[in-house]
Amino acid sequence: MPENNNEKKKTSIFNIKNLFFLFIIFSLAQPLYINLKKQLKEAIHPNTYVGCINVTGMILDPSFYVKNIQKFLKKDEVKGLILKINSNGGLPGASQAIFSELKRFKKTKPIVAVVHDMAASGSYYVAAAADKIVANPSTIIGSIGVLMQLPNVKAFLNRYDLDMRLLHAGKYKTSGSIFKDMTAEETIHLEELMYDSYDQFVKDMAEARKLDISKKDDWANGKIFTGNQALKLGLIDQLGSLTDAKETTRKLLESRNIKVVGKIKLIYPKRLTGLAKVLYGEDENQHAENNFAQKAASFINSVYKYMLTEQTAEQIKLQ
Repeated sequence: MPENNNEKKKTSIFNIKNLFFLFIIFSLAQPLYINLKKQLKEAIHPNTYVGCINVTGMILDPSFYVKNIQKFLKKDEVKGLILKINSNGGLPGASQAIFSELKRFKKTKPIVAVVHDMAASGSYYVAAAADKIVANPSTIIGSIGVLMQLPNVKAFLNRYDLDMRLLHAGKYKTSGSIFKDMTAEETIHLEELMYDSYDQFVKDMAEARKLDISKKDDWANGKIFTGNQALKLGLIDQLGSLTDAKETTRKLLESRNIKVVGKIKLIYPKRLTGLAKVLYGEDENQHAENNFAQKAASFINSVYKYMLTEQTAEQIKLQ
Protein backbone atom coordinates (compact mmCIF):
# COMPACT_ATOMS: atom_id res chain seq x y z
CA MET A 1 0.00 0.00 0.00
CA PRO A 2 2.72 2.57 0.81
CA GLU A 3 4.32 1.85 -2.56
CA ASN A 4 1.02 2.49 -4.34
CA ASN A 5 0.64 5.82 -2.52
CA ASN A 6 4.18 6.76 -3.50
CA GLU A 7 3.48 5.95 -7.14
CA LYS A 8 0.28 8.02 -7.07
CA LYS A 9 2.15 11.05 -5.66
CA LYS A 10 4.89 10.72 -8.26
CA THR A 11 2.28 10.48 -11.02
CA SER A 12 0.51 13.55 -9.61
CA ILE A 13 3.75 15.60 -9.65
CA PHE A 14 4.48 14.39 -13.19
CA ASN A 15 1.00 15.41 -14.39
CA ILE A 16 1.28 18.89 -12.82
CA LYS A 17 4.62 19.40 -14.55
CA ASN A 18 3.15 18.33 -17.89
CA LEU A 19 0.17 20.63 -17.47
CA PHE A 20 2.51 23.52 -16.68
CA PHE A 21 4.56 23.01 -19.83
CA LEU A 22 1.41 22.59 -21.92
CA PHE A 23 0.23 25.94 -20.55
CA ILE A 24 3.53 27.56 -21.55
CA ILE A 25 3.46 26.01 -25.02
CA PHE A 26 -0.11 27.13 -25.71
CA SER A 27 0.60 30.64 -24.35
CA LEU A 28 3.57 31.10 -26.66
CA ALA A 29 2.29 29.15 -29.68
CA GLN A 30 -0.49 31.56 -30.62
CA PRO A 31 1.63 34.76 -30.82
CA LEU A 32 4.37 32.83 -32.67
CA TYR A 33 1.82 31.49 -35.16
CA ILE A 34 0.27 34.93 -35.67
CA ASN A 35 3.69 36.50 -36.19
CA LEU A 36 4.72 33.79 -38.68
CA LYS A 37 1.44 34.15 -40.58
CA LYS A 38 1.88 37.93 -40.67
CA GLN A 39 5.43 37.67 -42.03
CA LEU A 40 4.37 35.18 -44.70
CA LYS A 41 1.47 37.37 -45.79
CA GLU A 42 3.74 40.42 -45.90
CA ALA A 43 6.26 38.56 -48.08
CA ILE A 44 3.53 37.64 -50.59
CA HIS A 45 1.52 40.90 -50.47
CA PRO A 46 3.70 43.74 -49.12
CA ASN A 47 1.98 46.88 -47.79
CA THR A 48 2.93 50.25 -46.37
CA TYR A 49 2.47 50.45 -42.61
CA VAL A 50 1.33 53.58 -40.80
CA GLY A 51 0.90 53.94 -37.04
CA CYS A 52 -2.58 54.81 -35.75
CA ILE A 53 -3.47 56.24 -32.35
CA ASN A 54 -7.02 56.82 -31.11
CA VAL A 55 -7.40 60.08 -29.20
CA THR A 56 -10.69 59.72 -27.34
CA GLY A 57 -12.34 61.12 -24.23
CA MET A 58 -10.81 63.75 -21.98
CA ILE A 59 -7.05 64.19 -22.38
CA LEU A 60 -5.78 64.05 -18.80
CA ASP A 61 -2.54 62.05 -18.97
CA PRO A 62 -0.24 62.34 -22.00
CA SER A 63 2.00 59.36 -21.14
CA PHE A 64 0.18 56.74 -23.28
CA TYR A 65 0.21 59.00 -26.33
CA VAL A 66 3.80 60.21 -25.88
CA LYS A 67 5.21 56.69 -25.43
CA ASN A 68 3.47 55.31 -28.49
CA ILE A 69 4.36 58.31 -30.66
CA GLN A 70 8.00 57.71 -29.72
CA LYS A 71 7.64 53.98 -30.41
CA PHE A 72 6.21 54.57 -33.89
CA LEU A 73 8.98 57.08 -34.63
CA LYS A 74 11.67 54.49 -33.84
CA LYS A 75 10.15 51.73 -35.97
CA ASP A 76 11.54 51.83 -39.51
CA GLU A 77 8.62 49.83 -40.92
CA VAL A 78 6.19 52.53 -39.72
CA LYS A 79 6.23 55.26 -42.37
CA GLY A 80 3.84 57.77 -40.81
CA LEU A 81 1.07 58.34 -38.29
CA ILE A 82 -2.70 58.77 -38.40
CA LEU A 83 -4.52 60.25 -35.40
CA LYS A 84 -8.17 59.24 -35.09
CA ILE A 85 -9.67 61.95 -32.89
CA ASN A 86 -12.98 62.06 -31.06
CA SER A 87 -12.53 64.17 -27.93
CA ASN A 88 -14.03 67.23 -26.29
CA GLY A 89 -10.69 68.43 -24.94
CA GLY A 90 -8.50 68.03 -21.91
CA LEU A 91 -5.93 69.62 -19.65
CA PRO A 92 -3.74 72.33 -21.26
CA GLY A 93 -0.46 70.79 -20.10
CA ALA A 94 -1.36 67.27 -21.25
CA SER A 95 -2.54 68.48 -24.67
CA GLN A 96 0.54 70.64 -25.09
CA ALA A 97 2.84 67.72 -24.22
CA ILE A 98 1.28 65.56 -26.97
CA PHE A 99 1.41 68.50 -29.41
CA SER A 100 5.14 68.96 -28.76
CA GLU A 101 5.86 65.23 -29.23
CA LEU A 102 3.95 65.21 -32.51
CA LYS A 103 5.94 68.20 -33.77
CA ARG A 104 9.13 66.20 -33.25
CA PHE A 105 7.59 63.19 -34.98
CA LYS A 106 6.57 65.01 -38.15
CA LYS A 107 10.10 66.28 -38.73
CA THR A 108 10.86 62.70 -39.77
CA LYS A 109 7.49 61.17 -40.72
CA PRO A 110 4.16 62.68 -41.84
CA ILE A 111 1.07 62.92 -39.64
CA VAL A 112 -2.58 63.09 -40.66
CA ALA A 113 -5.39 63.73 -38.17
CA VAL A 114 -8.89 62.51 -38.97
CA VAL A 115 -11.75 63.82 -36.83
CA HIS A 116 -14.95 61.80 -36.64
CA ASP A 117 -17.31 63.67 -34.32
CA MET A 118 -15.33 66.24 -32.35
CA ALA A 119 -11.94 67.84 -31.91
CA ALA A 120 -12.47 70.64 -29.43
CA SER A 121 -10.13 72.65 -27.23
CA GLY A 122 -7.27 70.38 -26.06
CA SER A 123 -7.97 67.71 -28.66
CA TYR A 124 -7.85 70.31 -31.44
CA TYR A 125 -4.51 71.36 -29.92
CA VAL A 126 -3.35 67.78 -30.61
CA ALA A 127 -4.86 67.70 -34.12
CA ALA A 128 -3.16 70.96 -35.10
CA ALA A 129 0.25 69.29 -34.86
CA ALA A 130 -0.58 67.14 -37.89
CA ASP A 131 0.55 67.95 -41.42
CA LYS A 132 -3.07 67.67 -42.55
CA ILE A 133 -6.44 67.56 -40.76
CA VAL A 134 -9.38 65.69 -42.31
CA ALA A 135 -12.89 66.01 -40.88
CA ASN A 136 -16.49 65.28 -41.80
CA PRO A 137 -18.66 68.27 -42.82
CA SER A 138 -20.75 68.05 -39.63
CA THR A 139 -17.80 67.42 -37.29
CA ILE A 140 -17.42 69.83 -34.34
CA ILE A 141 -14.09 71.67 -34.55
CA GLY A 142 -12.50 74.45 -32.51
CA SER A 143 -13.36 75.75 -29.04
CA ILE A 144 -9.92 77.36 -28.98
CA GLY A 145 -9.76 78.94 -25.57
CA VAL A 146 -9.12 78.23 -21.91
CA LEU A 147 -11.77 77.55 -19.27
CA MET A 148 -11.25 77.66 -15.52
CA GLN A 149 -14.21 76.42 -13.44
CA LEU A 150 -14.08 77.17 -9.72
CA PRO A 151 -17.06 75.91 -7.72
CA ASN A 152 -17.90 77.50 -4.37
CA VAL A 153 -19.71 75.62 -1.58
CA LYS A 154 -19.49 78.35 1.04
CA ALA A 155 -23.25 79.07 0.94
CA PHE A 156 -24.00 75.34 1.28
CA LEU A 157 -21.75 75.07 4.36
CA ASN A 158 -23.34 78.14 5.93
CA ARG A 159 -26.81 76.71 5.36
CA TYR A 160 -25.98 73.65 7.45
CA ASP A 161 -23.87 75.55 9.94
CA LEU A 162 -20.65 73.92 8.81
CA ASP A 163 -17.28 75.60 8.88
CA MET A 164 -14.08 74.81 6.98
CA ARG A 165 -10.93 76.35 8.39
CA LEU A 166 -8.06 76.84 5.95
CA LEU A 167 -4.58 77.08 7.40
CA HIS A 168 -2.05 78.14 4.80
CA ALA A 169 1.35 79.69 4.29
CA GLY A 170 1.65 81.81 1.17
CA LYS A 171 -0.65 84.66 0.20
CA TYR A 172 -2.17 82.93 -2.82
CA LYS A 173 -2.15 79.33 -1.55
CA THR A 174 -5.94 79.16 -1.17
CA SER A 175 -6.72 80.82 -4.51
CA GLY A 176 -9.65 79.00 -6.05
CA SER A 177 -10.57 77.10 -2.89
CA ILE A 178 -14.18 75.88 -2.98
CA PHE A 179 -14.62 76.78 0.69
CA LYS A 180 -14.15 80.56 0.45
CA ASP A 181 -14.82 83.55 -1.76
CA MET A 182 -11.89 84.74 -3.81
CA THR A 183 -10.34 88.09 -3.13
CA ALA A 184 -9.81 90.59 -5.94
CA GLU A 185 -6.07 89.84 -5.89
CA GLU A 186 -6.68 86.08 -6.16
CA THR A 187 -9.03 86.61 -9.11
CA ILE A 188 -6.43 88.69 -10.94
CA HIS A 189 -3.77 86.06 -10.20
CA LEU A 190 -5.84 83.21 -11.67
CA GLU A 191 -6.88 85.28 -14.66
CA GLU A 192 -3.21 85.97 -15.41
CA LEU A 193 -2.55 82.22 -15.41
CA MET A 194 -5.51 81.60 -17.67
CA TYR A 195 -4.60 84.28 -20.20
CA ASP A 196 -0.98 83.15 -20.34
CA SER A 197 -2.16 79.62 -21.12
CA TYR A 198 -4.54 81.05 -23.75
CA ASP A 199 -1.76 83.05 -25.39
CA GLN A 200 0.39 79.91 -25.67
CA PHE A 201 -2.54 78.01 -27.18
CA VAL A 202 -3.24 80.71 -29.77
CA LYS A 203 0.43 81.14 -30.68
CA ASP A 204 0.89 77.39 -31.24
CA MET A 205 -2.28 77.19 -33.35
CA ALA A 206 -1.29 80.18 -35.48
CA GLU A 207 2.15 78.69 -36.17
CA ALA A 208 0.94 75.12 -36.76
CA ARG A 209 -1.98 76.05 -38.99
CA LYS A 210 -0.41 79.15 -40.57
CA LEU A 211 -3.25 81.35 -39.33
CA ASP A 212 -3.20 85.13 -38.99
CA ILE A 213 -2.86 85.74 -35.26
CA SER A 214 -4.16 89.29 -35.66
CA LYS A 215 -7.49 87.70 -36.65
CA LYS A 216 -7.64 85.39 -33.63
CA ASP A 217 -11.03 86.80 -32.67
CA ASP A 218 -12.41 84.99 -35.73
CA TRP A 219 -11.02 81.53 -34.91
CA ALA A 220 -9.79 81.58 -31.29
CA ASN A 221 -12.73 83.09 -29.44
CA GLY A 222 -13.95 79.83 -27.88
CA LYS A 223 -16.51 79.18 -30.63
CA ILE A 224 -17.08 75.74 -32.09
CA PHE A 225 -17.47 75.25 -35.84
CA THR A 226 -18.75 72.57 -38.18
CA GLY A 227 -16.31 70.90 -40.52
CA ASN A 228 -17.61 73.08 -43.36
CA GLN A 229 -17.03 76.27 -41.37
CA ALA A 230 -13.65 75.10 -40.07
CA LEU A 231 -12.45 74.47 -43.64
CA LYS A 232 -13.24 78.07 -44.62
CA LEU A 233 -11.39 79.38 -41.54
CA GLY A 234 -8.33 77.24 -42.24
CA LEU A 235 -8.75 75.10 -39.11
CA ILE A 236 -8.82 71.90 -41.20
CA ASP A 237 -7.47 70.98 -44.65
CA GLN A 238 -10.14 68.83 -46.24
CA LEU A 239 -13.52 67.21 -45.73
CA GLY A 240 -13.59 63.44 -45.59
CA SER A 241 -13.22 60.27 -43.56
CA LEU A 242 -10.57 57.72 -42.63
CA THR A 243 -10.37 56.53 -46.25
CA ASP A 244 -9.50 60.07 -47.31
CA ALA A 245 -6.99 60.34 -44.47
CA LYS A 246 -5.21 57.23 -45.77
CA GLU A 247 -5.07 58.67 -49.28
CA THR A 248 -3.72 61.96 -47.91
CA THR A 249 -1.08 60.00 -46.01
CA ARG A 250 -0.09 58.26 -49.25
CA LYS A 251 0.35 61.62 -50.99
CA LEU A 252 2.42 63.01 -48.11
CA LEU A 253 4.70 59.98 -48.18
CA GLU A 254 5.17 60.28 -51.93
CA SER A 255 5.92 64.01 -51.58
CA ARG A 256 8.79 63.01 -49.28
CA ASN A 257 10.04 60.50 -51.86
CA ILE A 258 8.98 57.57 -49.67
CA LYS A 259 7.88 54.63 -51.81
CA VAL A 260 4.36 53.44 -51.03
CA VAL A 261 3.85 49.71 -51.65
CA GLY A 262 0.43 48.09 -51.73
CA LYS A 263 -2.23 49.40 -49.37
CA ILE A 264 -1.89 51.74 -46.40
CA LYS A 265 -2.19 49.40 -43.40
CA LEU A 266 -2.72 50.77 -39.90
CA ILE A 267 -0.75 49.54 -36.89
CA TYR A 268 -2.26 50.22 -33.47
CA PRO A 269 -0.42 50.33 -30.12
CA LYS A 270 -0.05 46.79 -28.80
CA ARG A 271 -1.98 45.65 -25.75
CA LEU A 272 -0.54 42.90 -23.57
CA THR A 273 -2.48 39.64 -23.33
CA GLY A 274 -2.09 36.15 -21.89
CA LEU A 275 1.32 35.31 -20.45
CA ALA A 276 2.61 38.81 -21.19
CA LYS A 277 0.21 40.18 -18.56
CA VAL A 278 1.61 37.74 -16.02
CA LEU A 279 5.11 38.97 -16.78
CA TYR A 280 4.42 42.69 -17.16
CA GLY A 281 1.15 43.39 -15.34
CA GLU A 282 -1.48 45.58 -16.99
CA ASP A 283 0.81 48.34 -18.26
CA GLU A 284 0.21 48.33 -22.02
CA ASN A 285 2.77 51.08 -22.62
CA GLN A 286 5.87 48.99 -21.96
CA HIS A 287 7.93 47.83 -24.94
CA ALA A 288 7.14 44.20 -24.27
CA GLU A 289 8.02 42.90 -27.69
CA ASN A 290 11.67 43.94 -27.28
CA ASN A 291 12.53 41.47 -24.53
CA PHE A 292 9.48 39.25 -24.15
CA ALA A 293 11.46 36.07 -24.88
CA GLN A 294 14.02 36.93 -22.22
CA LYS A 295 11.35 37.62 -19.61
CA ALA A 296 9.42 34.49 -20.55
CA ALA A 297 12.55 32.33 -20.27
CA SER A 298 13.35 33.79 -16.86
CA PHE A 299 9.79 33.24 -15.66
CA ILE A 300 9.69 29.63 -16.90
CA ASN A 301 13.10 28.90 -15.38
CA SER A 302 12.03 30.23 -11.97
CA VAL A 303 8.83 28.21 -11.94
CA TYR A 304 10.64 25.08 -13.13
CA LYS A 305 13.23 25.40 -10.34
CA TYR A 306 10.43 25.77 -7.84
CA MET A 307 8.72 22.64 -9.16
CA LEU A 308 11.97 20.65 -8.96
CA THR A 309 12.44 21.78 -5.36
CA GLU A 310 8.92 20.68 -4.50
CA GLN A 311 9.44 17.35 -6.28
CA THR A 312 12.68 16.74 -4.38
CA ALA A 313 10.97 17.53 -1.09
CA GLU A 314 8.16 15.07 -1.92
CA GLN A 315 10.66 12.36 -2.79
CA ILE A 316 12.47 12.85 0.53
CA LYS A 317 9.13 12.48 2.32
CA LEU A 318 8.30 9.35 0.33
CA GLN A 319 11.57 7.75 1.35
